[in-house]
Amino acid sequence: MKGSSVMFNEAGRSIESSCLIFKNKAWTRCYLLCSQPNDISVVVLYVYKNYKRRLKNSETSAISLGTFVGLETGFELKKQNNTMCVITQPDILTVSFQAAEILTMWETWIYHTCFKGSLFYAQLVGAPESSRAYDSLNCEVRLHIHDGRIALVDGYPQRLIGFWFLNEIIRVCFNDNKLQFFANDRSGLDDGMYSLGLLTAFLKQKEGDGLWYENKFADSSKMVIQHSSMCNIQNSETNHFGLSSVHRTSSQKSKTSGTFLSHSVLDTIPSAVK
Repeated sequence: MKGSSVMFNEAGRSIESSCLIFKNKAWTRCYLLCSQPNDISVVVLYVYKNYKRRLKNSETSAISLGTFVGLETGFELKKQNNTMCVITQPDILTVSFQAAEILTMWETWIYHTCFKGSLFYAQLVGAPESSRAYDSLNCEVRLHIHDGRIALVDGYPQRLIGFWFLNEIIRVCFNDNKLQFFANDRSGLDDGMYSLGLLTAFLKQKEGDGLWYENKFADSSKMVIQHSSMCNIQNSETNHFGLSSVHRTSSQKSKTSGTFLSHSVLDTIPSAVK
């Protein structure tokens, strides 16, 4: 059957194959094309009903990856395992491929074209009552950071519960194994203070909801070191990576103050937008 394998164009600026798309709580066969046209820099993802429609350039939908924040792959959803979720500000696309090798090629191509950000697993401890994230309190969430954009995602199938540009984050601090930040969302939808429990703090508790919480490891405590730090992000000039100027001040606190910091998280947040 034509279109059942992965195909690239001669310049390597597009990838396409048949797949399953998750829509209306069910999997449906379709044909997927991801292309970076020569005349524009934005990558576009096209969904076709089948390969014949692809030959006629009659797409069902098109998604711009201009606000791409990350991928989530390899999760189980409705008996499918070779899954990939593409996360952007307006759209979330979930697909499944016939083989793991096809999934790997798609993942590699998208990361090569759109670049790879950072992904952190956490527990949502606090969120404004009016926000999309409020219904996910005490649940597992994933924090994506990519090219000056930050997104909160929960659930399978994935649901976007928060999206901000980095210059909309006014204040970031780490306190008692928790990442806290205040977001000034221009739309007002996700405006307010958010608190995320880091992995080690979550594992010390006996309550919560999330897949990774069920498979906790004792050696995960090595990921956290005792440290105190605060990051203040001012809405000032932004460089070409979309990263606002960051001013970090360290405070000397005793161990009894209960202030901990995940060193890996602190080191990665600035570099995630490079």
